[in-house]
Amino acid sequence: MALIKCPECGKEISDKATSCPSCGCPIDNTIIESTTETPIKENGVDSVVQTVKETQPKKVKGIKVIIPIIAAVVVIAIIGGVIYNLKVIKPKKTYTEAVSLLESGKYDEANQLFTSISGYEDVATLQEELKYESRVYQCIKSIKERLKNPDSLQIYEVVFFSKEYRDDIKANDKMKEALNEFISNYGDEPVCLMRYGAQNGFGGNTTSYGFFTYQSKDDAYVYLGSCDTLDEDKVDDDEETICLIINMIRDNFKEEGTVDIDRIKTILKDDNYTSIKIIN
Repeated sequence: MALIKCPECGKEISDKATSCPSCGCPIDNTIIESTTETPIKENGVDSVVQTVKETQPKKVKGIKVIIPIIAAVVVIAIIGGVIYNLKVIKPKKTYTEAVSLLESGKYDEANQLFTSISGYEDVATLQEELKYESRVYQCIKSIKERLKNPDSLQIYEVVFFSKEYRDDIKANDKMKEALNEFISNYGDEPVCLMRYGAQNGFGGNTTSYGFFTYQSKDDAYVYLGSCDTLDEDKVDDDEETICLIINMIRDNFKEEGTVDIDRIKTILKDDNYTSIKIIN
C-alpha cells in the first residue's frame, strides 16, 4: 500500500481509500493513477534529465578553463617569435650584411651595422680589425704617391705599435729621451710599420719596410720613409736613420691591434679603398 495526498485537505491517505477519512473528499481512481506514476517518472526520464543538468555545468566550467590556457599559449608563442626574430634572425641578417659591406671596402657602413649588434658572435674582433685596417689604407694611399708604378704595390705585413713601452724595453736613458720626444711629435695614434713590395726604377721588384705616422693636420697617416733591410750593418747610408727608427720602435713599443691581410689585399686589388676614412 502506498500513501497519497488528499487533493482537498492535503493529508496523507491510503491509495486504496475511496474517500478521505479527514474531510470526506471522494478519491477518484484517475487521481490515484496520476499520483502513483510520479515515482516512475522520478526514477526514469526525470533522473536522466537531472543527470544531464548535473553534468552540463562541468562542461561549461572546463571550457572556461581551457580558453585562457589556449590564449596564454598563443601569446607566449607570439612573444617567443618576436624575441627569436630580435635575438637571432635580425642580428644574423645584420651581421651578414655588415660582413658583405666590409669585404667590399665599405668600412664605415659596416662599422655602423656592427655597432647595432655589438656582442654578437665575433663582431668585437671584426670592429677591431676594421679600425686598424682603415688606417692601413691611409698608409697605402701615402706610399702609392711615391711609387713609380703604384699598381705594383703588394702588402705582405702590417704591424701597429702603441706609444706604450714594452715590459722588456731595451732603451737606455738617452734612448728613452729620444723616444719621449718621438711620442710628443706624433701624438697618441699608433705607429704603422709595413713590409711591402713594389717595382723599383729598374723594373725589378723590391721589398721594403715603410714607416708611417698619423698627422693631425691632414687627419691621415703619411709615409715618413722606408728601408730595404732592418739589418743595421747592411742598410744603405741614406736609409740608416729610418732603419734605426723602425728598429727602435719594434724593440721598445708594444704591438697593438689586428688586421686581416687577405682582406686588405683583396680590397687593394679591387681598388675599393680610396674613400675609406679613419675609424675610431
